[in-house]
Parts: sequence; structure tokens; C-alpha cells
Amino acid sequence: MMAAPPDARAALEAAWRRQGRRESLVLFGPRRQGKTHLIRQLAGSPGAFGEDARVATLNLQSVAWAEGARDLCHAIAAALWAAGPDGGAEPAPEAFARRPLAALDRFLAGRARRSPPRRDLLLLDEYELLAELPDARQAGLLRALLDAPHLATGFVGLHHPDELAPPLRDALAGCPALLVGRLDPAAFAWALAAGAGARAPQFAPDARERAFALTGGQPFLGRVLGEVMAIRDADRAGAGAAFAAADVDAAAGSPAFALGARPYFAGHWARADERPPGQRAVLAALAPHEGGLDAGRLRAESGLDPAALDAALASLARHDAVETREGRHRFGVELLRRRVAAGLGG
Repeated sequence: MMAAPPDARAALEAAWRRQGRRESLVLFGPRRQGKTHLIRQLAGSPGAFGEDARVATLNLQSVAWAEGARDLCHAIAAALWAAGPDGGAEPAPEAFARRPLAALDRFLAGRARRSPPRRDLLLLDEYELLAELPDARQAGLLRALLDAPHLATGFVGLHHPDELAPPLRDALAGCPALLVGRLDPAAFAWALAAGAGARAPQFAPDARERAFALTGGQPFLGRVLGEVMAIRDADRAGAGAAFAAADVDAAAGSPAFALGARPYFAGHWARADERPPGQRAVLAALAPHEGGLDAGRLRAESGLDPAALDAALASLARHDAVETREGRHRFGVELLRRRVAAGLGG
């Protein structure tokens, strides 16, 4: 199980630990970043947000969806009730049969009247599935979730709100968006060690630096790299000695690493085929150039006009796929660059 990056948890706790009304927010990032595990960790430690907090979780993939808004509104109410009944009656499915949004409004209003007052924190995983509802239903549901004074909702998924279609995009435009993304070198050392396990050899400083340089601090890749290195330890010369940079290179080039890391590569490549258009063209243009390209060269090699290029770069940067340093655009993760350069995509 991929553990949640420590900085992502700290950011969410800081946002929801404050006194008074907590604000709703979006947690986004590629698959295999630890978002789902973060949700489970937070649900298991509601005290992190204050004694008055009740933390509910709901993965929208678990909702039946046969009756659309009816099933969804009941599932949300049931999740909130399960997190803290606080004397209220369990919401019955039939109460949501005819006017599900009105029933959810009544349920939330009842939660707001609890004595002593309580705060509900709702984490909705795979939040993009809300787009399955008709636009009017989407808008009504989002108003209910965002306007309830005692409720803060964490919308967890792959996408920044700017990448979605209205009304979901417009409703979430004012919510802070937190990226569950790459780690700094100190936090990345945690992911690398977590993958290798407690019994694995230590990583020499040059090994940690090399692993960070190849992964850009991406936590899932760090964990997979650590796992592969621990498995390979028994077969290497000097087994049991501290891992060196050469061991990192060997593991990163192995079939075992390619297999374990494939969900990350496939997820990035698939997301780059979504809106805004041109993201795959940018990745393909940058892939042969480890040192990156300036804007003029990138525009020429990608074939994108300036507006399309800017939009594609902004989306890729939001997801830590591309970064800009000293006027040059380059891959944020060297191993992803190599994958695309080899023509493997996802």
C-alpha cells in the first residue's frame, strides 16, 4: 500500500485544524500518489482536526448510481451519519426517493443543529464522477455541500478543477487546490526507505541523490525503486553493503522496476490525452532533450500555437510532469522523460 506523503497530510491538517468554519478544498494528483491512503489515515485520526470534528469518507465508485442523484445523496448522508450519528436517526434510502437534493438539504440542516455543535469533514474520492449527474443536479448538489456552514468537503481526484467542464469547474473554482505530488529530498528519503523496508541496507548519500534525480522526488516511483533495490540486494556484489548510485541506476533500468512503475507512467500518459489538448505533443517534443527546450524551440517542435502551448504547459506543470527553470521547459521526472523518449508512452 502506498503511504501518504507526509507533506500532503500536513497541508490538509493545517487547512482543516483551524477554528471556526473550515473551507472546502480539492486534493488532486496522478494515480499512485497516496491520495486514497491519505483519506484512510485521516478517517482514522479525526482528532487531528479538533475534538468537534467528524471525518466521513466516500469513494464515489462505491455508489450504486442506478438512480443517479437518489443513490448519491443517500450515500453522502449515510457516510456522514456513520462518521458520527450524534443522536440523529440513520438516513433511510426511501427518504431520498422523490426529491433527493431536498432530502439531503434537510439532513444537512439537521446536522447543523446538533448540540453541542459539531463539524463534519467529508472526503469524496473520485470526485470527478459527480459529472455523471445532469448539470442541474450537479449544481444543486455542489451548492448543498459547499453552503452548509458545518460541513467542509475535500474533493479528491486526478484533476485540478480548471481541467473540468462546468458546472463542476465553476463550483469548485473558489476552493483551494492542493497537489499530492513530488517531495523534497528529505521527505523523499522517507518514501525510498519505506519501499526498501526496515531490513534493507542503508542508502549512501550518492544513492539518495541519484534516486531523487531520477524520480524528481515522485513518491510512488521512490517506493517502487526502494522495493526493487531490496529484492535485488541478494544478487548484487557486496550484498548487505550500503546501496550506491550504481545500484540505483541498475534498479531503475530493470524490467522489475518498469513493471512496478507502469501505473504511474500509464496514468500520466493517459491524463496527458485529456483537456487541454496538446499535452502529449509537448511531452513528445521535450522527451529527446534532457536539458529541456526554450519556449521558441518547444513551440516549433510541438507544432502548437502560443495559446495552446501555454495551456498545455500549465496543465502539465500542475501535475508535476513538466517544470520551467531558467527559461527552459523540461520534464519534472527524468524516468518519465526516458519512457516517453523510448516511445513507450504509458
